[in-house]
Amino acid sequence: MKSKHHVLVVFGLVISQLVCAQDISWKNWGVETMSKVEESTNYSSYTEEEKQVVFYINLLRSNPEQFKTDILVPFVELNNIQKEKAYKSLLRELDKTPSLPLLKPHDELYESAILHAKDMGKSGKTGHKSSRGKSFEKRMQPLMNTFTGVGENCHYGTDDALFIVIDLLIDKGIPGYGHRKNLLQPDFEFVGISIQPHKKYGVNCVQEFAGSLQ
Repeated sequence: MKSKHHVLVVFGLVISQLVCAQDISWKNWGVETMSKVEESTNYSSYTEEEKQVVFYINLLRSNPEQFKTDILVPFVELNNIQKEKAYKSLLRELDKTPSLPLLKPHDELYESAILHAKDMGKSGKTGHKSSRGKSFEKRMQPLMNTFTGVGENCHYGTDDALFIVIDLLIDKGIPGYGHRKNLLQPDFEFVGISIQPHKKYGVNCVQEFAGSLQ
């Protein structure tokens, strides 16, 4: 598997109009599931915000249909988000997506995420090329020597974990829903998350995904 879904989303002041907190009913998730998801965030290098991003990604992967019911739909209703094509396609996809393996932290992915998030942050740029024009493929080559496949999501403008995950999941305006594919990729086993300041958008979050070890 050689996954190369690497897309980005950039948004501006819209985030200030959104309510990113919501009351979530956990009664349908079960103690065992919640314990495993919480354990997946236990990586000492992560900040609290980064742990929260991993938490919601793995909560999604543990039970996509339940995530839709208990978290996604209430979030969209709370924030009066337009229910357009991308959202409707997501609902259908989550209904038919089985439980997926929870992603585990990996040092190399974390270091790669930090490097790119800091590079974009300091330069004020966006995307998957480095600030000096190094392509995604060349940037990822060392990781491709370690893992069977890699993917990357980049998000700008907020450090609110739930908003980051849901925005990437809906993936409005992104051809092929590349962010969503990374989040729901069944072959991915590892993840690295970094949230860093951004010169233009205030903050940026880089998510590195990878398949099994070579």
